[in-house]
Amino acid sequence: MRTKFLATVLAVLITSTSLTDSNANILANKVEPKPNYSKVIEIYLIDLSRSVEKQTVIEGLQSIREKIAGVYGNSGASYSGAASSYYYWVPVRGVNDRKDFYSLFDSSIDGSLWSSVRNTVGGRTNQIKVLEKLRSQGGLWRDLIMEPSLVGCTQKVMRRIAAPGLFGNSLSKVASEFCTQAIVSRNNYAKMQTGVAKYLSGKVNNNGGSDIFGAIARIDDEAQSKSGLAKYSKVNLVFVTDGIHNTSVTNLKSVLLNDPSNACQFGRNYARGLQYDSNKFTVRMFGLGEGRSEDSAKTELLRGPLKEFWNCYWKKKGISNPEFNQLSQLGIG
Repeated sequence: MRTKFLATVLAVLITSTSLTDSNANILANKVEPKPNYSKVIEIYLIDLSRSVEKQTVIEGLQSIREKIAGVYGNSGASYSGAASSYYYWVPVRGVNDRKDFYSLFDSSIDGSLWSSVRNTVGGRTNQIKVLEKLRSQGGLWRDLIMEPSLVGCTQKVMRRIAAPGLFGNSLSKVASEFCTQAIVSRNNYAKMQTGVAKYLSGKVNNNGGSDIFGAIARIDDEAQSKSGLAKYSKVNLVFVTDGIHNTSVTNLKSVLLNDPSNACQFGRNYARGLQYDSNKFTVRMFGLGEGRSEDSAKTELLRGPLKEFWNCYWKKKGISNPEFNQLSQLGIG
């Protein structure tokens, strides 16, 4: 009898252990280990040659901050929706540095926001509630990026995300980490805007000219890197430039004015390097032929050949539908 009783107890213990092991993942008390990372990246290539109108460019760059603030907008109220895009910028100087590639909002910030909740907030239900408050459309992340000042940020965030089951050290810690990541992204944006303003004001030497082809070669490098653009399904390239490549080797203004009828052929000839997949890459160029108001380059005589040059250039590079817009349209859409 005793032997039968012990066997029954042992069977129950084995069954309980098996159920616990087999259902470990189902009963896990945490959200997914990492967010659904975005498969889209938008890169701004900004001309620092002082040949474009400073104020128009600076005002247009405001739209980038708004985009960063709204990266989780497409997810609605979903806690796990991927960011709409990641954002980077590349300066276009007289001699382009092939190392130039600067983050504005990237996967590391996205991942840090997520892990700060997962590793600090107790209970999956509370984790989801906090992530929804952070990431939902018009949510906390938007407020943090657009807020004029982040003085007293942690206290403000604590009031926003406080919920039953979230208090004390965990509440203050996750609020502090949200503020830290918001400051990183805000500083990234501020460095870009301040840097661009200094170059366009002449306070910083731009090494003379505008190496647009060098900036494109920088994108070619990233496109061939497994840790770079290869991991994205969509790459949006946004150029803010008058379109006049000007280095000691090539002055595109002179080339086109000397022989405007061959602008398209010139564009094909200069389209070297990597071929882009038009299903993956898009190209928009703002400001072709739009020099400063006192600049003689701002003429209808040059605008036509420039557009033809770059249209043929990008088509030779594989982009079937490059878009061309005025600088004043930079902050639109």
